Amino acid sequence: MQENNHSYLFPVNSPSANALTECIMKGHEIQMNDKAFKKELIAWMRFNRAEIRKTNDGLTYQAMGFPSIPRFMGKRLVGSFLNPGEQNAGDWKKINFSSHLALLTTKNNTVSEWVDLGGSLKRFLLKATGLQIARAYIDPPCEIESLANELKPKIAINNEYPALLRIGYAGAMPYTPRKAVREIKRVFRLLLPPR
Repeated sequence: MQENNHSYLFPVNSPSANALTECIMKGHEIQMNDKAFKKELIAWMRFNRAEIRKTNDGLTYQAMGFPSIPRFMGKRLVGSFLNPGEQNAGDWKKINFSSHLALLTTKNNTVSEWVDLGGSLKRFLLKATGLQIARAYIDPPCEIESLANELKPKIAINNEYPALLRIGYAGAMPYTPRKAVREIKRVFRLLLPPR
Protein backbone atom coordinates (compact mmCIF):
# COMPACT_ATOMS: atom_id res chain seq x y z
CA MET A 1 0.00 0.00 0.00
CA GLN A 2 1.10 3.57 -0.64
CA GLU A 3 1.70 5.81 2.37
CA ASN A 4 -1.74 7.46 2.17
CA ASN A 5 -3.65 4.30 1.23
CA HIS A 6 -4.85 1.68 3.69
CA SER A 7 -6.77 -1.59 3.57
CA TYR A 8 -9.15 -3.15 6.07
CA LEU A 9 -10.93 -6.52 6.18
CA PHE A 10 -14.16 -6.81 8.15
CA PRO A 11 -15.82 -10.23 8.69
CA VAL A 12 -19.45 -10.21 7.55
CA ASN A 13 -21.81 -9.58 10.51
CA SER A 14 -19.08 -7.82 12.52
CA PRO A 15 -20.06 -4.35 13.84
CA SER A 16 -17.99 -2.58 11.15
CA ALA A 17 -19.39 -4.78 8.36
CA ASN A 18 -22.91 -4.10 9.66
CA ALA A 19 -22.26 -0.34 9.56
CA LEU A 20 -21.01 -0.69 5.98
CA THR A 21 -24.04 -2.79 5.03
CA GLU A 22 -26.38 -0.17 6.50
CA CYS A 23 -24.72 2.50 4.33
CA ILE A 24 -24.99 0.25 1.27
CA MET A 25 -28.73 -0.13 1.81
CA LYS A 26 -29.17 3.63 2.30
CA GLY A 27 -27.16 4.18 -0.85
CA HIS A 28 -29.47 1.99 -2.90
CA GLU A 29 -32.45 3.99 -1.62
CA ILE A 30 -30.78 7.15 -2.93
CA GLN A 31 -29.41 5.78 -6.21
CA MET A 32 -32.43 3.73 -7.26
CA ASN A 33 -34.61 6.82 -6.86
CA ASP A 34 -32.22 8.94 -8.97
CA LYS A 35 -33.27 8.94 -12.65
CA ALA A 36 -29.90 10.25 -13.84
CA PHE A 37 -28.04 7.50 -11.95
CA LYS A 38 -30.25 4.76 -13.40
CA LYS A 39 -29.92 6.21 -16.91
CA GLU A 40 -26.11 6.16 -16.61
CA LEU A 41 -26.13 2.63 -15.17
CA ILE A 42 -28.23 1.31 -18.06
CA ALA A 43 -25.93 3.11 -20.52
CA TRP A 44 -23.06 0.92 -19.23
CA MET A 45 -25.01 -2.32 -19.76
CA ARG A 46 -24.31 -4.42 -22.85
CA PHE A 47 -27.36 -6.47 -23.81
CA ASN A 48 -25.96 -8.33 -26.83
CA ARG A 49 -22.76 -9.31 -28.64
CA ALA A 50 -22.91 -6.41 -31.09
CA GLU A 51 -22.83 -3.90 -28.21
CA ILE A 52 -19.90 -5.72 -26.62
CA ARG A 53 -17.91 -5.70 -29.88
CA LYS A 54 -18.65 -2.01 -30.42
CA THR A 55 -17.60 -0.76 -26.95
CA ASN A 56 -15.35 -3.49 -25.49
CA ASP A 57 -16.42 -2.44 -21.98
CA GLY A 58 -19.41 -2.40 -19.69
CA LEU A 59 -21.56 -4.89 -17.79
CA THR A 60 -22.41 -7.71 -20.18
CA TYR A 61 -25.62 -9.64 -20.55
CA GLN A 62 -23.74 -12.85 -19.61
CA ALA A 63 -22.54 -11.35 -16.30
CA MET A 64 -26.10 -10.18 -15.57
CA GLY A 65 -27.47 -13.65 -16.34
CA PHE A 66 -29.54 -12.49 -19.35
CA PRO A 67 -29.88 -13.95 -22.81
CA SER A 68 -28.63 -11.81 -25.70
CA ILE A 69 -31.49 -9.40 -26.47
CA PRO A 70 -32.01 -6.08 -28.27
CA ARG A 71 -31.23 -2.95 -26.23
CA PHE A 72 -34.85 -1.75 -26.13
CA MET A 73 -35.92 -5.04 -24.49
CA GLY A 74 -32.94 -5.03 -22.12
CA LYS A 75 -33.72 -1.51 -20.93
CA ARG A 76 -37.31 -2.51 -20.16
CA LEU A 77 -36.22 -5.68 -18.38
CA VAL A 78 -33.62 -3.92 -16.24
CA GLY A 79 -35.97 -1.02 -15.55
CA SER A 80 -38.44 -3.45 -13.99
CA PHE A 81 -36.06 -4.40 -11.17
CA LEU A 82 -33.94 -1.25 -10.72
CA ASN A 83 -35.61 -0.21 -7.48
CA PRO A 84 -34.39 0.04 -3.87
CA GLY A 85 -36.25 -3.03 -2.60
CA GLU A 86 -34.93 -5.39 -5.28
CA GLN A 87 -31.40 -3.99 -5.10
CA ASN A 88 -31.24 -4.15 -1.30
CA ALA A 89 -32.67 -7.68 -1.15
CA GLY A 90 -30.15 -8.88 -3.73
CA ASP A 91 -27.14 -7.19 -2.14
CA TRP A 92 -28.12 -8.22 1.39
CA LYS A 93 -28.19 -11.84 0.24
CA LYS A 94 -24.85 -11.49 -1.58
CA ILE A 95 -23.20 -9.82 1.42
CA ASN A 96 -24.39 -12.58 3.73
CA PHE A 97 -22.96 -15.22 1.40
CA SER A 98 -19.61 -13.40 1.46
CA SER A 99 -16.82 -13.90 3.95
CA HIS A 100 -15.59 -10.33 4.43
CA LEU A 101 -16.04 -6.76 3.30
CA ALA A 102 -12.75 -5.32 2.06
CA LEU A 103 -12.32 -1.59 2.43
CA LEU A 104 -9.49 0.29 0.72
CA THR A 105 -9.06 3.96 1.55
CA THR A 106 -7.20 7.12 0.65
CA LYS A 107 -6.21 9.72 3.22
CA ASN A 108 -7.03 12.60 0.87
CA ASN A 109 -9.55 12.88 -1.94
CA THR A 110 -7.00 13.68 -4.66
CA VAL A 111 -6.51 12.27 -8.16
CA SER A 112 -2.95 11.12 -7.41
CA GLU A 113 -4.01 9.24 -4.25
CA TRP A 114 -6.90 7.57 -6.10
CA VAL A 115 -4.49 6.50 -8.85
CA ASP A 116 -2.15 5.09 -6.18
CA LEU A 117 -5.12 3.33 -4.61
CA GLY A 118 -5.89 1.85 -8.04
CA GLY A 119 -2.43 0.28 -8.00
CA SER A 120 -3.04 -1.11 -4.52
CA LEU A 121 -6.43 -2.40 -5.63
CA LYS A 122 -4.83 -4.09 -8.65
CA ARG A 123 -2.38 -5.95 -6.41
CA PHE A 124 -5.20 -6.92 -4.03
CA LEU A 125 -7.31 -8.27 -6.91
CA LEU A 126 -4.41 -10.21 -8.40
CA LYS A 127 -3.61 -11.78 -5.02
CA ALA A 128 -7.28 -12.66 -4.47
CA THR A 129 -7.46 -14.20 -7.93
CA GLY A 130 -4.38 -16.29 -7.17
CA LEU A 131 -6.11 -17.57 -4.03
CA GLN A 132 -9.36 -18.23 -5.96
CA ILE A 133 -11.20 -15.63 -3.89
CA ALA A 134 -14.13 -13.99 -5.66
CA ARG A 135 -14.78 -10.29 -5.25
CA ALA A 136 -17.37 -7.72 -6.28
CA TYR A 137 -17.61 -3.97 -5.85
CA ILE A 138 -20.29 -2.45 -3.63
CA ASP A 139 -20.27 1.19 -4.55
CA PRO A 140 -22.96 3.31 -2.81
CA PRO A 141 -20.88 4.33 0.25
CA CYS A 142 -18.08 5.34 -2.12
CA GLU A 143 -20.17 7.15 -4.72
CA ILE A 144 -22.38 9.20 -2.42
CA GLU A 145 -20.36 11.76 -0.47
CA SER A 146 -22.93 12.15 2.32
CA LEU A 147 -22.80 8.38 2.95
CA ALA A 148 -19.00 8.32 2.90
CA ASN A 149 -19.02 11.11 5.50
CA GLU A 150 -21.66 9.30 7.57
CA LEU A 151 -19.61 6.12 7.45
CA LYS A 152 -16.27 7.58 8.59
CA PRO A 153 -17.08 7.96 12.31
CA LYS A 154 -18.83 4.58 12.46
CA ILE A 155 -15.77 2.50 11.62
CA ALA A 156 -12.09 2.98 12.47
CA ILE A 157 -10.78 4.31 9.15
CA ASN A 158 -9.26 7.58 10.38
CA ASN A 159 -11.63 9.83 8.42
CA GLU A 160 -10.43 8.36 5.10
CA TYR A 161 -12.20 8.03 1.75
CA PRO A 162 -13.58 4.52 1.01
CA ALA A 163 -13.55 1.99 -1.85
CA LEU A 164 -15.52 -1.13 -0.96
CA LEU A 165 -15.66 -4.77 -2.10
CA ARG A 166 -17.18 -7.97 -0.84
CA ILE A 167 -15.02 -11.08 -0.97
CA GLY A 168 -15.45 -14.82 -0.50
CA TYR A 169 -15.54 -18.07 -2.43
CA ALA A 170 -17.96 -18.45 -5.33
CA GLY A 171 -18.44 -20.15 -8.66
CA ALA A 172 -16.82 -18.68 -11.76
CA MET A 173 -18.59 -15.83 -13.55
CA PRO A 174 -18.20 -14.78 -17.18
CA TYR A 175 -15.37 -12.33 -17.80
CA THR A 176 -16.27 -8.81 -18.85
CA PRO A 177 -14.53 -7.14 -21.79
CA ARG A 178 -11.70 -4.67 -21.26
CA LYS A 179 -10.36 -1.88 -23.41
CA ALA A 180 -6.84 -2.12 -24.77
CA VAL A 181 -4.04 -0.75 -22.57
CA ARG A 182 -3.21 1.94 -25.16
CA GLU A 183 -6.75 3.36 -24.82
CA ILE A 184 -6.49 3.51 -21.02
CA LYS A 185 -3.06 5.18 -21.17
CA ARG A 186 -4.47 7.86 -23.46
CA VAL A 187 -7.24 8.63 -20.92
CA PHE A 188 -4.73 8.87 -18.04
CA ARG A 189 -2.53 11.27 -19.99
CA LEU A 190 -5.55 13.54 -20.35
CA LEU A 191 -6.52 13.33 -16.67
CA LEU A 192 -3.18 13.55 -14.90
CA PRO A 193 -0.96 16.62 -14.81
CA PRO A 194 2.68 16.03 -15.82
CA ARG A 195 4.94 15.09 -12.91
